[in-house]
Amino acid sequence: MMDNTAGIKERRSYMLRAVVLFAMYFFSCMLITTSGIYYVLYSNRAEAIDQIKENSLAQIKSFKVKVQIIFGSVKSDLLFLPELYEMLEYRDISNGKDENLLEKEFFEFLRDKKIYDQISYVDKSGMELINIKYNNSKSDIGIHNKLRDISDSVLFKKTISNTNDEISISPLSLAVDEGTVEIPQKPIINFGIPVLGNNNELKGAITLDYLAVNLIKNIKELNSLFRGDYYLVNQDGYWLSHVDPDKEWGFIYSDREGMKFSSEYPDLWQKIINNNYVQEDINNYIISAARLNPFEGFNENSNLPLWNLVHIVDLTELGLSRDDFNMLLIKYTLMTSIFIFVIALLLTKSTIQRNQYLAELKHSALYDSLTGLPNRKLLFERITQTIKDSHRYNYNYGLLFIDLDEFKNVNDAMGHKAGDELLQLVAQRLLRSIRASDTVARVGGDEFVIIVSHFKDTKICSDIANTILSEMQIVFNLKGGDAHIGASIGVLACESKTRNNVDDLLHIADNLMYEVKKSGKNSIKYSNIIFDNNA
Repeated sequence: MMDNTAGIKERRSYMLRAVVLFAMYFFSCMLITTSGIYYVLYSNRAEAIDQIKENSLAQIKSFKVKVQIIFGSVKSDLLFLPELYEMLEYRDISNGKDENLLEKEFFEFLRDKKIYDQISYVDKSGMELINIKYNNSKSDIGIHNKLRDISDSVLFKKTISNTNDEISISPLSLAVDEGTVEIPQKPIINFGIPVLGNNNELKGAITLDYLAVNLIKNIKELNSLFRGDYYLVNQDGYWLSHVDPDKEWGFIYSDREGMKFSSEYPDLWQKIINNNYVQEDINNYIISAARLNPFEGFNENSNLPLWNLVHIVDLTELGLSRDDFNMLLIKYTLMTSIFIFVIALLLTKSTIQRNQYLAELKHSALYDSLTGLPNRKLLFERITQTIKDSHRYNYNYGLLFIDLDEFKNVNDAMGHKAGDELLQLVAQRLLRSIRASDTVARVGGDEFVIIVSHFKDTKICSDIANTILSEMQIVFNLKGGDAHIGASIGVLACESKTRNNVDDLLHIADNLMYEVKKSGKNSIKYSNIIFDNNA
């Protein structure tokens, strides 16, 4: 029953060691692997996001240059128009002939450029004298009943108040006809430049309406060429171009008044209006923005219209959101966990086998392979330690040297297997004859040594010797028959003051055993306590 209980405990201990070892390998490998996966995924995501940011800024800067080129050409056109020969003739002496020539020149100008909606010449009172409109490659020369009085317009007032060749510019808006937004919508920028006489006296003004529909179209085309969506926002935060047309022109349509970029991203808007370039990560969106100053250099007026080009990239659509990152991390971690589970099992098995091998190797170096008792090497170590402990704690110890009687006869008569079986049974009887603190070792074929440790009364040595002697005289039931043996025992008791070395002590005990052999065997020879007079 005790052996079965011990076996169960041993198996439980083995399983516990295996589980702990497996857990150590598994979780260590999982930690290292997960950290590696996290680093790779994080690095790849960060690299991809950095590339998106870099490309976004590059595209925005490229478009900014394109806008500056476009309106640089517009500026050149505006400076050119007042210097037309026909314009110079008509401004001084207005007549029908010069008017017709100027109208034709304006028509040719619109037809060649194809980027302007209409051009007008206005006298200094604000009344249009000439108005040429361009529509689908056709031009209608304005007649007097279509000419307008624009004296109350802000653009006209700014233009006639300018000096020299300063240009007035209106904000980008939608064309309006008699108070109603034209359908289809027509994004327009109005320009005005004064017309001066030879003595720099004011003669009137030229107004030019730029068709911004192509500009808006170019922005929308960016959406099909590059990742993300591009938007144009005016200086007041309203959408001028949006992927959802119903959000555009909130300052014109009353039902869209609250649809503003500045309302959707108030914190970001504060950064945009204070910086030329801004780039932020907001809720899985990369938002890049650049201030556009398309009319830079037109004149000294610091209140020229400003725009902001905004590029928004949805990381979710590209599989680069934080949720996507977490899902990939979980996916790859689960995939590798199966592999790591197998590796941890193999490592656990290998480690246990190696530990068992080392334990067996150590055991074979210190224990007798037949009886399982300590061998001579371990016996010497334990006697040495016993001597040290005896000196330190002041207790006595003893050595019993045992040689089996009639063992050779059993070995010869019944064979070596029977002899081995007998030695195993002898070992069991010796173990049950001593205390738990004592040691039994096999030092030869049929020779055994017992260390009796830690006692005050030397009588314990003789008691153990007598018990062993009685045990050896009991018949041994072997598989091949019964065996009768005895034992010759030399008993050496040592006080704590004893300083002899291990070899000396064993030699004395061995001699005591041989004295028993010579005197008739199956007995005990007991020595007096040994003192080292040189101690």
